[in-house]
Amino acid sequence: FDPEAFSATSEQSFAQLYPALAQLGAHRPQLLKDFERILRDARRFRREQIEPNALRVERAVMQNPEYVAEDVIRAACEYGFFSTMIPRAFGGAGLSFGAMIIAMEELGAGCLGISNLIGVHGLALATVSATGDLGAMEKLSRLLTNGERVGRPHLLSTGITEPSAGTDVEDVDFLRTARLVSEATPVRGGYRVNGRKVFISNGSIAQTHVVILPTDRKRPVETTFAFMIDSTTPGFRVGRVERKMGQKACPAVELVFEDCFIPEAARIHGKPLPGRSIELVLGATRGGVGAWGTAAARGAFERALAHDGPTLLPVKRD
Repeated sequence: FDPEAFSATSEQSFAQLYPALAQLGAHRPQLLKDFERILRDARRFRREQIEPNALRVERAVMQNPEYVAEDVIRAACEYGFFSTMIPRAFGGAGLSFGAMIIAMEELGAGCLGISNLIGVHGLALATVSATGDLGAMEKLSRLLTNGERVGRPHLLSTGITEPSAGTDVEDVDFLRTARLVSEATPVRGGYRVNGRKVFISNGSIAQTHVVILPTDRKRPVETTFAFMIDSTTPGFRVGRVERKMGQKACPAVELVFEDCFIPEAARIHGKPLPGRSIELVLGATRGGVGAWGTAAARGAFERALAHDGPTLLPVKRD
């Protein structure tokens, strides 16, 4: 048993920390290099930005739920964390989803809220990618990479959950009978959006919202699409900001749409989303959720060892 293996300041190599993944190096050497690089970057960011600021951010949000750790967000731009998975052709790093999972675990071991703040906009990117609309993907990617390059990240949120429909919106069979309150009604030149989305991570600080909406609530399976809605659109506003028990650095809010007109171009084209597309997106995000769970356990164990390591070592019993 080696307590140093769980230390944030450990200099263990990627192969020592992730021996199973390191085996990929024999067949995919570039992939292994990407994994090693992202781990180094995430470890450095955790040491320099997360650990010195995590408690301060938690306390600030407790006093004011609308507080945003903008200094940490700007620092994340310097590391390129917001564009890690964006293809190189669109200006990003072009790293794999697996590489981002490694980063999210390392950042989360420092602070789950900050890791979520940085990583949650990947859900919006994944949703747009799943539609197969390359034009929309490129547009969104350019907004992200250009903003990141100048230290002003263009953050995203994903609006799926509704006040009376959570997992119902994510499952085709449940969606047929879901009690939806939101709709993008077709009108001349675009759509008129009304309704609410709730518990939306980064919803109060995102500039673009990828919102899942039916164009006919009576036929949601056949008419549900993804829409890109700018935060400055008339009729859109942020409603309730939740007072969270944990992960306070990442705000969760209500998005309110009141006769909010969006042009036809705001709809991300392709087939309706319910079915395989949603399953692929949400299935992929479970890897991130698992990484954050691992990060919570590892971070807690690291701190316990640092507090009083010798008393936590296994005791040999007869």
